[in-house]
Amino acid sequence: MAGCQARELEAPVALRLLAITPVNVSITNQKLRLSVEVENPGPTERQVAHLFFWLEVDGSAFVDGRIQYLSMLPVRRSQVLRLNAITGLSELGRLLAARRYNGSFRLYGYIVRGDLPGRHEFEHSGRISDLDLRRARSSRLLK
Repeated sequence: MAGCQARELEAPVALRLLAITPVNVSITNQKLRLSVEVENPGPTERQVAHLFFWLEVDGSAFVDGRIQYLSMLPVRRSQVLRLNAITGLSELGRLLAARRYNGSFRLYGYIVRGDLPGRHEFEHSGRISDLDLRRARSSRLLK
């Protein structure tokens, strides 16, 4: 049994931030949708029960959240999850400013699996310019 758990930890589930889409923008808060690719590189299906995440822009907190996602991740495949988050107008402005000067982001957190005890951490970093920043219900990029 311990050998099976060690093998599972050797090939962790990988997450990659693909896009940030404003869903509802108002003066008081901005509802965003983060599109995150989740990949299961392991030899067995994995059950995801909860996902807790934090997103930083240029080293400062931007948004955080959690979802309950009772699903199976297929073997050696990926799927895209849509994570909802709420932020303030100034944070949205900071994201757009960071895009102009090629700022950085860091998405991190952990997954609670339904098939193994404990939590399984993840982290993905990159440049804001690599993300798809789209307007809600539009194919035009945010300017």
